[in-house]
Amino acid sequence: MTAQEFATKQSKMLNSIPEAFRCWLSKKAWDDGHALGHTEVICHLEDLIDGLKECLGKDNTTGMQIVSRKKITVGFVIQTYDDCGDCVSQEFIAGDQVDWENEKGGFIPTPVHNYQSFDMVQP
Repeated sequence: MTAQEFATKQSKMLNSIPEAFRCWLSKKAWDDGHALGHTEVICHLEDLIDGLKECLGKDNTTGMQIVSRKKITVGFVIQTYDDCGDCVSQEFIAGDQVDWENEKGGFIPTPVHNYQSFDMVQP
């Protein structure tokens, strides 16, 4: 692959994704593949773009939206009851087991995410 063919193909591929991601993907593909030539850089870029597209969906207004993921935390609930049999308080204890799943219910590796506290409502 000539340098001109490489530049044309890379430009076309990068134009298929939002501009905010182009510089990083281009640099990462170059860093990972240039020692083996332009074709290898293109292969790395294809893999990176495919991975990005798996994480991002399309909509008609912004061009992209984040695909939903669910965090499943296994834990315990301790409920305290009064003499009348009414629940007067609850304590939620998160366990150590945490799983993540995609929007189709398949398990996925832990993604980068911001911490969200467990805000449970008391009776």
